[in-house]
Amino acid sequence: MMTTTEKASIWFGIRQFIYLAGCFAVILLEHFLACRFQAETFREHCIIENIQLGELLLATIIFGVASLRKGEFARLMPLFAGLCAFAVSRELDNFLGDHIPVVGWKIGVVFPIASVSYALADWQETRKEFFLFLHHPSFEIMLCAMVLVLPVAQCIGHKRFLINVLQEEHVGRIKELLEESLETIGYFILLCSSVELIWTKDRKNER
Repeated sequence: MMTTTEKASIWFGIRQFIYLAGCFAVILLEHFLACRFQAETFREHCIIENIQLGELLLATIIFGVASLRKGEFARLMPLFAGLCAFAVSRELDNFLGDHIPVVGWKIGVVFPIASVSYALADWQETRKEFFLFLHHPSFEIMLCAMVLVLPVAQCIGHKRFLINVLQEEHVGRIKELLEESLETIGYFILLCSSVELIWTKDRKNER
C-alpha cells in the first residue's frame, strides 16, 4: 500500500506528463494550422492569435474564480488574474487602438493596478502567500512560461537579431513564426500553472 505522500507524488508526476503532452499537442496543432492557413497562420487577428487569447482568457478565469475560494493564495490569485488580463489587452493592441482613442491597449493597465492594490491592502498576508508560492509546484511551471514568453519569444524573435543572422531585411514572417509560436506554447504552460495552482491541495489550514 502506498502512503498519502507517495500517492500525491504519483499524481503530481502524471500531471506533469499531461502538461508535457499538452505542449506537444499545441505544437502539432500549430503544424496542422500552418498546413491549413499557410502564410496567414501567424498574422494579426488570425487563428494563432485567437488561440493565444483563448489561453490567456481561460487562465484569467481560472485565477479569478479560484480567488473566490479564499484558499491559501487568496490575495495572489487576483494578482495573477490581473496580469493575465493585462496580457490579453496587450495581445489586442491593434483592436483596442482602433476602438479606444489615445489610450488604446494601455487601458489594460487598470487590471494589474487594481490587483496590486488589493494585494497591498493586506501586505502581511500577501507576503506570507508569496513566500509559500515560491515553494509551490505551480511556481516552477509559471516561471517556465515566463521564460518562454519574455526572453525567448521576444529576444529570439527580435527582428534585428534575425536580420543580423540571416542577412536579410525581409524577415517579417520568420519573426511572426518564432515569436507567435513560442508565445502560444508559453501561454499554454501558464494555463497549466493555473490548473496546478488550484489542483494542489489547499494547505492553508495545515500551517
